[in-house]
Amino acid sequence: MRTLFPVSTDFAFPDNTFDDFFNGLFQPSPTTQYRLPKIDIEDAGKAYILTADLPGMTKEDISLTYANDVFTLRAQHQTEKETKPAQAAADQKDAPKAEEKQHDERHYIRRERSNLAYSRQFIIRNINRDGIEAAFENGVLTVTLPKLDPDAIQAGQRIDIK
Repeated sequence: MRTLFPVSTDFAFPDNTFDDFFNGLFQPSPTTQYRLPKIDIEDAGKAYILTADLPGMTKEDISLTYANDVFTLRAQHQTEKETKPAQAAADQKDAPKAEEKQHDERHYIRRERSNLAYSRQFIIRNINRDGIEAAFENGVLTVTLPKLDPDAIQAGQRIDIK
């Protein structure tokens, strides 16, 4: 690449410019990485232990399903934040009644909303569906996915061609 563009300093056109661009093209950006929950899946012998960090979520925000060998974790949390200084609240009380009717409750000084939504899916085979357990404590979700007894798993069957 250096021979195509005769530049005298590395500062103007470093050797790794194109390498950095193409190597990072399909990797998550720091912003995306921050928003995805960190999930670990551990093989603990008789079960898989899934641990997910879901800060700011509550138990009611989380939905777990296991169907067709696919474990799905969904979480959605909505928050609204409103800040009003003392003077602004006093000014609102003194506002004329006609203006209040016209604007209803639209006397914002500052109002912010956020909506966090996650959905992750993992293919995890040979799970005993009836034994799945989940616990959520201090922003950490722990799901125990017990494995089926190896003897209960049907072995492959040879099919004769006629």
